[in-house]
Amino acid sequence: MQYRGLPSRATLTTRGAGPARGIPMKEDHMFVISVLYPLTPGTTFNLDYYLDSHVPLVKRLFEPMGQREARVFKGVSDGGEGTPTFGVIAELFFDDMDSLMAALSAHGAETQADIPNFTDSIPVIQISEMLTL
Repeated sequence: MQYRGLPSRATLTTRGAGPARGIPMKEDHMFVISVLYPLTPGTTFNLDYYLDSHVPLVKRLFEPMGQREARVFKGVSDGGEGTPTFGVIAELFFDDMDSLMAALSAHGAETQADIPNFTDSIPVIQISEMLTL
């Protein structure tokens, strides 16, 4: 199945120099929704509320709809000595795009309505297909 004009995973290849040219992607993959909370001057983020209330809410709503795994990352650096671009990044893993989209359609409004309870940051949301080389 193709989404928004992107090639299916069967047609994706890694392009590199020398012997690594054209290595096909493996079949095992997942679809991931990433929610990135920008860390800008003056941003507030209640990590305790996020971990104790919001994450369990998302888990309760999305797991029955096919969420396999969730990971939360706390930003610590920009790669140098500066502050991280994102204070928190959450990734939710699904076996297929249809399950992910069904979960968002059914419960996205409820989970987004909870965001002001822990931050004034406007999250950046991206849906990706995880590829394993």
